[in-house]
Amino acid sequence: MPRCFAQYANAPRFYGWDMTDCWSDVYWPSDDAALTDSMSYWAEHGNEYHLIYTAGPCALADLESTLGTGTMAHLLKTYARDHWYGVSTTAGFKAAAQSVTDVDLTPFWERHRIR
Repeated sequence: MPRCFAQYANAPRFYGWDMTDCWSDVYWPSDDAALTDSMSYWAEHGNEYHLIYTAGPCALADLESTLGTGTMAHLLKTYARDHWYGVSTTAGFKAAAQSVTDVDLTPFWERHRIR
């Protein structure tokens, strides 16, 4: 998911893209595809790779809407600090996000295909 984070930093912040309700525009050509699929999956499905750059930042923008801007900023800052020169995993990020809110994020992860 690193590309998702990079594009999330660019799209709304640098380019000023409106990410409000962008998830409704995401089209998944396969029910099995997920943002967190391996690079080997994406290499085999090159025609779907654009989802990393569109659905990925959109999912993170939706997470920001769910958590609130301040909480999302805190999450990203502490997660980056805690994983500096380390390994970031989907499970680790999901656990970190869950730790900053009382809202059960399980439906969020499922809806946004973050497995």
